[in-house]
Amino acid sequence: QLLSLLLPLVESFARARPPNVLILLADDLGVGDLEAYSASALVPTPAISALSAAGVRFTDAHAHPICSPSRYSLLSGNFVFRGRRPSSSWDLSGGSQLLPGQRTIAESF
Repeated sequence: QLLSLLLPLVESFARARPPNVLILLADDLGVGDLEAYSASALVPTPAISALSAAGVRFTDAHAHPICSPSRYSLLSGNFVFRGRRPSSSWDLSGGSQLLPGQRTIAESF
């Protein structure tokens, strides 16, 4: 749903100038793993910290225990149960999770 709220904004900016968006999606990454969010992070992440300092930081995120629903939600802006196969995971034999005619974030850019 968040994406559906952002799409009109993204489209208006895209018409005025080319978009300047960077999306980082990492599997199995916790809030304590990045220096930008935790001073006690074990691995230095200076480039991500610099991006975070210069951009927007999201501090309230919710994810599924596996990556496919999160990826679908990011691409489509919908919860996984609104897709073609509403389970939390699916295999490659079932085809695309996207519904016919469903817009994606790529089409907004």
